[in-house]
Amino acid sequence: PIYIKPIQSVIGARESYLYSILLSKYLNKNNDFDILHTTGALFYLARRKDKYSCGSGKTIVEVYDLESVYDVNPLKLIIKRVGYNVIGYYWLFKRSLDNADKIIVEDPVQRGKLLNFHSRIRDKIEYLPTGVDIETIEDISSKSSLDRSNYGFHENDFIIASVNRFYEHKGLNYLIDAFKIIKDKIKNAKLLLIGNSGPYLANILTQIGRLGLK
Repeated sequence: PIYIKPIQSVIGARESYLYSILLSKYLNKNNDFDILHTTGALFYLARRKDKYSCGSGKTIVEVYDLESVYDVNPLKLIIKRVGYNVIGYYWLFKRSLDNADKIIVEDPVQRGKLLNFHSRIRDKIEYLPTGVDIETIEDISSKSSLDRSNYGFHENDFIIASVNRFYEHKGLNYLIDAFKIIKDKIKNAKLLLIGNSGPYLANILTQIGRLGLK
């Protein structure tokens, strides 16, 4: 495997321009593949059908972590579309989808939002749900010495756990609203949020305080 270290774009696009450019150059020189499964080769895909690209393998794109481009409300979409068009990112993403052989989505909701963004890709979309290996989880759990008391929980607590980065598009605000309803009906319910200190953390803490769920 060849690893190219992603560098966060100074212009704020979630997908680093520099990373995608470096990857494009690498793939154009090393394109003897049958299938390319990618989430970050946007520049390569955008150029794939022009005279500079000579890759012949099939390319499958998984639209992972690109919700900031296609999954926004109408007002934000107008603002973001103007901004992304100025830097070329909006055009780049659409052209990349046009040039991909297949586009992978995790569920029908993601498919609907993607088609709302770019309807011409309808026939390319395929479902690939995220899998969970239950046997591996059970094996790790059986070897763990941790129990509820390690986290300050009681044995009879009804615990819901969520593992996510603290970003707006992860929808944790909906989870917290839903948990408020659960808490009103199940008094011993507890919500465990596991994640990093992302940019949306302050909003999450404010919502938790406003709903009296501290």
